[in-house]
Amino acid sequence: RWIAALRPPTLLASITSIAAGALAFESPDQRVDFGWLALTFVALATLQIVANLVNDYGDYKKGADDESERLGPPRVIAMGWITPEEIKKAIDAILRFEVVLAVPLCLRGGIGVLCLGLIGVAGAIWD
Repeated sequence: RWIAALRPPTLLASITSIAAGALAFESPDQRVDFGWLALTFVALATLQIVANLVNDYGDYKKGADDESERLGPPRVIAMGWITPEEIKKAIDAILRFEVVLAVPLCLRGGIGVLCLGLIGVAGAIWD
């Protein structure tokens, strides 16, 4: 149930931009710190998960999950696999985890990383 809600294919798509940036950064004079890169991957994947859950919840609230016209993966609320309350609790818990991930990234990356993170959160929860 929850694996379907997370939509694993979108997680791979969400981290390709970070991977491309890391590859572009890597040179003989500059090395990628793979610890920070891994933390960045987890933070971005977490935002993508929130976006997927918010989308599922938003589609449910709008009544947009008409199975006769549905394209893409099944929506877990519409299928009755997860309740709207469970989705809301998961969104809240994952956003709290995202804050824990964001603190060291913002401390290291500064105001630019903080601004990008806030834009990412806004994009993830805007429905």
